[in-house]
Amino acid sequence: MRRIKIPLDGTIFLLSFLISLVNGSALMAITVITPIIFLFLFKQRGALLAFILIQLRSILNPGLFTQYEGTASIAKWAIVFLLSFYLIATCLSQLRNRYIKDVVLWTSLFAVYCILSSLFVSSYPTVAAFKVISYIVPYIAILLGVQTVNDGEWIKRFIRPLGILLFLSITVYRSSVGYYRNGYSFQGFFAHPNVYGVMLGFFVAGYLYIEKELRIRQIVIIGISMALAIASGSRTGILAIVIAFIVYLLTLRMRTGARVLLISVMMLAVVLLTITTDVTDSIRNIMFKGHFDSLFYSRTNQIGRNLERFFSHPLIGTGFNVPYNQELRSWAFSFEMVVENGNIILAILADTGIFGMILFILAYAKLYFAGRGMLSTIFFVPFAVSMGEMSFFSTNNFGIIMYFMLAIFLADGIKFRNGQFEGTKSIGEYYEQE
Repeated sequence: MRRIKIPLDGTIFLLSFLISLVNGSALMAITVITPIIFLFLFKQRGALLAFILIQLRSILNPGLFTQYEGTASIAKWAIVFLLSFYLIATCLSQLRNRYIKDVVLWTSLFAVYCILSSLFVSSYPTVAAFKVISYIVPYIAILLGVQTVNDGEWIKRFIRPLGILLFLSITVYRSSVGYYRNGYSFQGFFAHPNVYGVMLGFFVAGYLYIEKELRIRQIVIIGISMALAIASGSRTGILAIVIAFIVYLLTLRMRTGARVLLISVMMLAVVLLTITTDVTDSIRNIMFKGHFDSLFYSRTNQIGRNLERFFSHPLIGTGFNVPYNQELRSWAFSFEMVVENGNIILAILADTGIFGMILFILAYAKLYFAGRGMLSTIFFVPFAVSMGEMSFFSTNNFGIIMYFMLAIFLADGIKFRNGQFEGTKSIGEYYEQE
């Protein structure tokens, strides 16, 4: 029988994660101690592993596991910035690469613009500035860190533990705790049904990026992921899986047998949906949220607020990711300024205006063209998710996963351009083998 060997960093990661589940004190201790151990033993790789640990621990079901609250939440932020500054300080040499330099430059310009525009128009400029910094500093740190420690394994390092949590969640499918948030939508081990659905979308995007093939095993895993996303009732999660699959089909050739199998399965699915009223009704209920007169009924208020803010200051917006009150201007700081923008396009337009949107598009277009040549599921899915769950700028939510996906896409693309790619096959290499 073949023995499974877990490397030292994986062992520390697993033990730390399990200990953090015990209680609030354990969570606090692990949040502070494990990153220090990782930094001491593994340097930049340890800092990135600590990011993954904190991210996974931050999105778990409060009905099952202790959450980041109070002092633990403050400690978490302190560690996030400590890890970020360490990575930036030790990986600055990566800016010699013109692709990295361009991406960091344009993203930084967007961030500086967001801070300056918020100082002029925001109701809470101090909070807005902090939110910009809490997005841009970890994001650049992860970009530089993944480029520095680009051993071809980063996509596996967070997709595998994420997949384990997602599929182990099936064990609470029949339990009330699996529906803790609202009693009818499945959330498994995760903090919310929408988070569970979105994580399934991230998993499928990363899984396709790793596998690069479409055989029976891959189809089964994607099918189970879609079934679980439907159970969660998350439209964003369902659409993320669909988009990941479409991007995969558009950017990667398949063997004839796999193509025939895929077409057969899709045709069978269409037939079943056509003749099965219950299935059709369930899908319509999920997509329309019970309001068949409007697909966006549940987002009407969000859309209205965003449009109102945009038209108040169409060129420079009304302040980055904070509430807006035309008659209020407070320089006080608070962690309680939570907004639900819902959609990344409307959010950027409302928060930063037309100028901000232009800078944002330029920054991430630079990243896309620098990373092209790689399978782009892990580039597009973060933006697809942000169309329904606006967490792109939220390090406190699940932004870290998005930053890792974009960083991996960029780093692998640069290695492929330089003829050094040794990890997951690139599109170009796959074509050559065909």
